[in-house]
Amino acid sequence: MIIKGIQAWCNHDCQAAHAIQNLKKMRANSDRAAKNEEKEKRKLFRRRKQKLNESDIKWQKKRTKDVVHEVVKLLDKDQGCIVCGGLDCILRSEADAGHYLTKAAHPELKFDPRNIFKQCSLTNTASNRPSATEASIRVKFEQGIIARMGLPYLQWLRSCHPPVKYTCDGLAAYGKEGAADVARLKRGEPASRDWRALPVDTTQ
Repeated sequence: MIIKGIQAWCNHDCQAAHAIQNLKKMRANSDRAAKNEEKEKRKLFRRRKQKLNESDIKWQKKRTKDVVHEVVKLLDKDQGCIVCGGLDCILRSEADAGHYLTKAAHPELKFDPRNIFKQCSLTNTASNRPSATEASIRVKFEQGIIARMGLPYLQWLRSCHPPVKYTCDGLAAYGKEGAADVARLKRGEPASRDWRALPVDTTQ
């Protein structure tokens, strides 16, 4: 028997096997520690990146756009294309979130679901071309809005709207509210509010 310190082995082979086993454990612990350290570094990097993004207006606008488009698609999930009325065209390809009033001409409504509806890719792409096709699609878009939402709704859209100054904090709050409703709608629950409700006219 070989005795070393407070450990004893029956022979040198037993001692060598024990040493190899300990070495494997040490390597495993070292690898685990390295992985944990790398995991913590990635978490810290993501937190710092998130903090930087939250103060970046371009990132906030992109995030808000994605959330609002998701809200629109969920609100209109049982509806056909607002322009052509078709369901087949949407089922064949991913639906778009189409703006009635363009984002360039009406930036105050670019993130407003009242101005955005589920639209098939074919008509949404064609509506970006300045041609007779674009004019025809606009007319059909208006007809779709009237049929679904009523004439007063279209009249409100075509009225004057106050300018909006987008800020990081404002977009972050708006996006958070939208993301919460996306989760609700996906669970089959009603949204926290009517995203397409028109403002109450307090002058009457």
